[in-house]
Amino acid sequence: MLGNYQSYRLFSTSTWTETETLSTPGRNYNLYSCTWDPYTAGLLACTTNIDDNSSEFPYQLVYINITTMERTVLDNLAVPLYAIAVDNEGKIYALTQDFDLVTYGRDGTPTTVKTAIVPFTLDKAYGGSAMMWDQINNRLLVGIRGVTDEPMASANPFPGCLYWIDPATGDATMILQFTYNDEIKALAYPNGAYIQAAPTRVADLKTEFTAGSMKGNVSFTAPANAIDGTALSGDLTYYIYSDGNIISSATIAPGEAANLEVTAPDAGRHTIAVQLSNTAGHGPVAGNTLFIGNDVPNAPVNITASLSGSGVLEISWSKVTDAVNGGFINPDQITYQIIRYNLTDTEEEPVELGESSTNSFSISMEEPAELTDYQFGVTATFDGKTSHVGRSNVLKAGLPGASTFRMKPKQKPPSLS
Repeated sequence: MLGNYQSYRLFSTSTWTETETLSTPGRNYNLYSCTWDPYTAGLLACTTNIDDNSSEFPYQLVYINITTMERTVLDNLAVPLYAIAVDNEGKIYALTQDFDLVTYGRDGTPTTVKTAIVPFTLDKAYGGSAMMWDQINNRLLVGIRGVTDEPMASANPFPGCLYWIDPATGDATMILQFTYNDEIKALAYPNGAYIQAAPTRVADLKTEFTAGSMKGNVSFTAPANAIDGTALSGDLTYYIYSDGNIISSATIAPGEAANLEVTAPDAGRHTIAVQLSNTAGHGPVAGNTLFIGNDVPNAPVNITASLSGSGVLEISWSKVTDAVNGGFINPDQITYQIIRYNLTDTEEEPVELGESSTNSFSISMEEPAELTDYQFGVTATFDGKTSHVGRSNVLKAGLPGASTFRMKPKQKPPSLS
């Protein structure tokens, strides 16, 4: 469950008790809609635009990585999305505040299928909707409150209706109008609501990428049975996805093992997913999320700076061996950059002192004319990717300036008589 202000809460579906709460780094944002995306093992959500909420695009369609809680912006929006759904081939559908049906490519490119799929002339603030993909019938199921061409079923002035939506044309067919014009806030199929004759989910998916390589192997065994337990026959088709984009596809026999080389599109955290289909339809998705390619080093720690009596600045730190995302770095190929900060004169720009291929650095340093507080930063770079700055202790250098002052003569105590 994702709420306002970056709260992601996980619940057990057997006990319905909260098991974990995660927080999203960055500024707060409001949530307008979200859905689970099995092709990326993350969330697709419409939120306020935290990059520039005063612009002409005050909303955003984002992907939220539930491992890191980082947001990736897919599109900047003029109006919010009331509902989002993903079909059984990974296509993204969204219903805008104006009730336009829009599809999105995995790169965030929008395509309007149909504008105003239902008549709606009320203030949009009074509208509401929910949408889901019907896995069995390959269509959208949408609940909308505020349709103006339907008769009032009660004193409630905002009719609530349920529709089938043709995903290709956006044409809406009303199924029913709720007796009391109820508003649907969410829609979902129970677990396992797939075409029963379709292949079941892959159970032994493995994704293996050697250290730093963009090429890796995806292995799995095609299921021998359909979702309903009957034996599969004839060719199946497998689809391998990287973040919802198909990167490999071919036919495979039921029960056949596959070990395939694939190439990731770029370095980063990716979800590699596998799905199978037959003439009956697509089965459920199985996926693994991992960091592929060279990662960003963690910032150096335990940085110590000292100035010897002979005027040599010496800085040392712990060798960086870990990466920000748990991906690959080669500690022996890291270079370190050393920066000096003047804490006394904050208008002085940071000074780059040099770099080192080891976890120490020394350089001659003249004592400043006045007592000055310095701090030293160290960054780590691997394969062109640079860490955040780690900071040292504060080092005092220089001598206090000579001050001229006059002592007041000591007065004699008053005499006692």
